[in-house]
Amino acid sequence: MNDAFPDILYNGMLLCTSIYLIVLAVVNFFSNRSRFILLGLLCFLMGVTLVNNIFWPVVKKDWLLSLLLGSGKNVFIGPLIFLYLSTWRPGPKNVQHSTLTHMMLPVMLHFTYYSVKFIFPEYYALHYVTIATMLLITESLLLVFYSVLSVKLLATLQKQNGTSVKTNRIKLLLYLLLFYFLSGKTYDVASIMFASPFWSTAFLSINRYFFMPMVIFVNGSLIVYTVLEMKWVRPVLFGKGRHDTRGALKNSEKLDALFQKYFGEEKLYTNTEISISYLSKLFGIPPQSIRHYLRHKFNMGFKDYINQKRVEELKRMLHNEEWKAYSLIGMANTVGFKSPATFYRIFKKYTGMTPLQYQQRK
Repeated sequence: MNDAFPDILYNGMLLCTSIYLIVLAVVNFFSNRSRFILLGLLCFLMGVTLVNNIFWPVVKKDWLLSLLLGSGKNVFIGPLIFLYLSTWRPGPKNVQHSTLTHMMLPVMLHFTYYSVKFIFPEYYALHYVTIATMLLITESLLLVFYSVLSVKLLATLQKQNGTSVKTNRIKLLLYLLLFYFLSGKTYDVASIMFASPFWSTAFLSINRYFFMPMVIFVNGSLIVYTVLEMKWVRPVLFGKGRHDTRGALKNSEKLDALFQKYFGEEKLYTNTEISISYLSKLFGIPPQSIRHYLRHKFNMGFKDYINQKRVEELKRMLHNEEWKAYSLIGMANTVGFKSPATFYRIFKKYTGMTPLQYQQRK
């Protein structure tokens, strides 16, 4: 980077973008929902990476600044994107366990790298090229691996939830992030594997006219996406949903009691004709308030909630000797499934196996 006007302008935009991302990260860290915490962590890593790009001569000299703001943070990006997408999957989730599982290797790699850098500085300086190359290859492999997992998961989410504005927004952000990081890693790996004067002569042009605009655009898109995810922003911007959200919050205790009575005790989900309008008339509460309640309380829509309750009930029946003489289809009809095809599809969606496989495994 030199003192040319485009570079000075770029650094200013980079600094503003990084501040926005870090502020959004802090806001999301105070959320009580894993989805927003993971999104906040993604914003934080993207923000501190931009800070490092501007102030790296200062950051690299201090171990604490290097640990918080220094390079090597891309090792977390792939797992974080995948974990964030996982929170959109319907059904029960153990986000803490998944986060620990998928982030363990990146954390170990990151701390190992900085331990070698600051505890064994002479060894690090002597083998810098080898260490940096190994870190780059590891980051690239992790990114490719989690990119494949994320694309597959996104296809599954689209199949389950259909096409919506929300799904399209997530899809666009995912592809932007993956293109951004994969193109950067491809460039880095290619410059190492294929020795050529091209990389040194074209470095300034490639960065100024390709990577610089892309960095601003992708990080700006992440800011817009994160802001729109905040509950109070969309009603303020678009004037929609404010009444329903207040209604859902106002009726929260009443709905807790009603759901406990009709779904916990009376098992209303076994009614094959149940619908949101039927429930609205029964409860005396607007349909939108019930939808907001389900989203806020269980992180799922009405159909997902009903289907999950049916699957849970059927699993209990499979473990009960009183139902041993009944067929799977008979039990499916009892819990509210209208057709065998729907039953098999929904059961596999929530358990990861067919009813027969589950029964044999039990």
